[in-house]
Amino acid sequence: MIRKRLFGFSTLGLGILLLAGCGSKEAEVERTPGYLEAYLIELSSSESGYLKSVSVSRGQSVDLGAPVFELDSDALRLAAGEARARVDARSARLDDARRGLRPDEVEALRAQLEETKAGLDLATKQWERAKQLFEGNAFAAVDLDRARSSYEQWREKERLQAARLRLGDEGARAFQIKALESDLEQARRGMETAEWHLEQMRQAAPTDVYVQDILYEEGEWVPATRPVALLRPRDALKARFFLSSEQLSEVVLDQEVSISIAGIEEFIPAIVERISDSPEFTPPVIFSREQSEKLVFMVEARLPAEWARRLHPGQPIEIRLGRGRDDA
Repeated sequence: MIRKRLFGFSTLGLGILLLAGCGSKEAEVERTPGYLEAYLIELSSSESGYLKSVSVSRGQSVDLGAPVFELDSDALRLAAGEARARVDARSARLDDARRGLRPDEVEALRAQLEETKAGLDLATKQWERAKQLFEGNAFAAVDLDRARSSYEQWREKERLQAARLRLGDEGARAFQIKALESDLEQARRGMETAEWHLEQMRQAAPTDVYVQDILYEEGEWVPATRPVALLRPRDALKARFFLSSEQLSEVVLDQEVSISIAGIEEFIPAIVERISDSPEFTPPVIFSREQSEKLVFMVEARLPAEWARRLHPGQPIEIRLGRGRDDA
């Protein structure tokens, strides 16, 4: 589970920069102080458990997909194993229903059917002979009824034996197979859920990152959704600065601005990706009464990935709106 939060430098540096940029109205518009800031990824698990191992250390550079930490997963591993066994059992039951009876069981039914057919053949002959004798007044009515009853019993028995053999060859009825298929699908969903919960006990780097901090020690109990590691993406860095309402008219989303940093000759381009929609942000530290009386708008601009890898959160910067470098 991943959550993001902002990470910047100390507010004291920003206050100093704000004073440096307010010498005149013209200078403030042309050069606006700010600082670099990165997103922190809060890497956590959706499950609770004891922290079994941490595979990274503070300050380490970690590539995408590399393991970061693992929670103790014995209970969830057993649950996943039980779910897999349930799927295997229901799958075997469905296969057995589709195949029908075993070969030796089918042979036994065939033998019973042959025996029943022989009995039916004998009962049929006795019934035909009894009718002839009865017509010649040589057979009592009660004996005729007995022969007819025997014939009908054997015929019904033969019909049932033939139906049983046919079902044995065909397997279970369609509605029974459908019910077993539904049970199997439900078991598979349960297995997928159990395996997903098991996978959540192991967390890997979601992108190329630096390890900013590790918040738990091995052996400690980690509640669900509580971050274990704070990760800083290598390629994500932004400039944060504050503009007055007058300066705000010069900035729009997706506009390119130029950033200067001490020690770097060239200007760094950045794209404005966020402008506060209300004047609720103020610089963290205000030293002058004039500044404290003005509300400012927070603006954030994303740096190119190649510069994000070279620079660091917290570095003080100077923003020039628009492109290019002013010689004045």
